[in-house]
Amino acid sequence: MAFVDINPYWMIMLTPFLIINIMINGKFTRTTVLLETIGSFSGFLYDAAKSYIFADYKLMSRLLVRNFIPDASIYKYGNLYNMLQRLGISQYGILFSTISITTLIIILILSRPSKSDQEIKESEKKIPQSLLFSRIALIAFSTGLIIYAYTATTNPISYTNLYLDSQESEINLVGNTQEYTVSQTIKFQDERELKELTLKFKNDFYARSNFSLLDIEIWDVSNDTCIFKKYIGSSSIKDDEFIRIDLEASKVNSSDDYEIRLTGIAGVKYYQGRDNLSVYLTKTVDESIGKVKVNGEEKPNSLYLQIR
Repeated sequence: MAFVDINPYWMIMLTPFLIINIMINGKFTRTTVLLETIGSFSGFLYDAAKSYIFADYKLMSRLLVRNFIPDASIYKYGNLYNMLQRLGISQYGILFSTISITTLIIILILSRPSKSDQEIKESEKKIPQSLLFSRIALIAFSTGLIIYAYTATTNPISYTNLYLDSQESEINLVGNTQEYTVSQTIKFQDERELKELTLKFKNDFYARSNFSLLDIEIWDVSNDTCIFKKYIGSSSIKDDEFIRIDLEASKVNSSDDYEIRLTGIAGVKYYQGRDNLSVYLTKTVDESIGKVKVNGEEKPNSLYLQIR
């Protein structure tokens, strides 16, 4: 936030008076309309990234387009707030807020009344068609963005236990020279292409200086084959938040057994002992997938996950 938290309703109440102020004064009309366009769109992005309004999963279902809303099990984002979070745009919320408030202040300064004002020519009050069309295009884009966020679909959920109580694992995957591997067996009901794996980690100390790596693998245990492998920098994993890993359409079937393996790779020696990365587990064993293993030793928990 630049100065204060922006309430969406403040923007709604302010907009008509701002437009009236711009058009009545007539000074610097082209500049002030351009600034208002930029500021309004920035305000919309801030509201979408930070406001509870666009975090409502049922927002679109209460409108005329409710017949086009997909089943919740195949949501890709579910709402605009989640979409911006997933794409990493929400981290720029402070920037959007700053732009919106700054443009408002500049507009008020440029359109303030003054005794020295000369009569303004009508030609100077005209708004270029290109600017008008750009406003229409931004409105259409914003509307399309909202509709897409609520209607975009992905694979149905193959397995989830995110509804269970969870806890932080006692195993720090990256803080020691010893290598730790957390593994979880899983079986699929049919042949499919996997799109996304959702996990949750604890990464609260020195996260920005955490130069360790997390090696994520999915193995076809029946054939002793690694079907997916990806390295993720620990510094990019946010504390107590879900991360979603693109599984790149890895193919699985119902006849084979599979195993998800998470291996920590220690980072710079200077930070070893301070680096921290521990995965979340269920508080009790999820009988549908069985016990999680740490370096091959079974624990009385299961990996806390969702897979599509």
